[in-house]
Amino acid sequence: MIGFIPPQLLAPARQLPTGANWRYELKYDGYRAQVHVSAHGVRLFTRSGLDWTCRFPRLTQELAASVRAPCILDGEIYATDPAGRPDFTLLCNRLGGSGDVQFVAFDVLATDGVSTLHLPLSARRYVLRSMVSESAQVHLVEQATDPAPLLALANERGWEGLVAKANDGTYQPGSRSPNWRKLKLKCRQEFIVAGWRPDLVTGALKSLALATIEDERLTFRGSVGTGFTLDERQTLPQRFVPVASLFVRRLDPTIIPLQPNLVAEIEYLELSTHGIVRQPTFLGVRFDKAADDVRLEI
Repeated sequence: MIGFIPPQLLAPARQLPTGANWRYELKYDGYRAQVHVSAHGVRLFTRSGLDWTCRFPRLTQELAASVRAPCILDGEIYATDPAGRPDFTLLCNRLGGSGDVQFVAFDVLATDGVSTLHLPLSARRYVLRSMVSESAQVHLVEQATDPAPLLALANERGWEGLVAKANDGTYQPGSRSPNWRKLKLKCRQEFIVAGWRPDLVTGALKSLALATIEDERLTFRGSVGTGFTLDERQTLPQRFVPVASLFVRRLDPTIIPLQPNLVAEIEYLELSTHGIVRQPTFLGVRFDKAADDVRLEI
């Protein structure tokens, strides 16, 4: 039996590649998920290999009814707002089964116990279409040969961005390959939570100190104090592990340093010339991503 496969990652791009070999997809704003379907049932894994099957019980049942076993699919779990747009904050609020979520499949990594990683994308797409019957919660990602209509749609509806994939490319587990590229239409990414400031009156969360890893060292990226719900301001500090560190204290003595193992999704206006986020907004915690993988995406 084939186990968890480290997913291929997207390389950041300032512009989309063009040419007959490229295929384009809308970038979904959710949790990367690997779906293992067998005669024994369905299991859902995060990008880092955590088993999250129990967090999405209704989706798991829908996948069992919609996907032909045995196979391994690569895709994204997401939730939509009333306008039909993927909403990451809404998805975070639905972890544990409280509300509907959806899965969009964009690749197949194995079928009938045989790896498909060596096949070009065009062949894997052919296999994928034979494995999935679309339903209200399970979908196949749409691909286009011309990025212009998708780009216009993404801008109009406020989607996160576009993805470009080489049609002749093989699947490269764990690699941030140039065969898969992402163009972001919004300034947003994951940051490490390096510290926090409590409210001096209530003790609740006031703001988070953000960082990325550059040259194997933590690099300060500013602070975020907006976007939190009242519940998050009360409960997030319960996950914090204080440490004795001068990394953020020497920048601001009011910051309480934390063990850098929590990752937050942040949207922001732009980066300053010194690499500090401007007008950041907290979107949610990335429980599916490891802090060691967080680098500044330019």
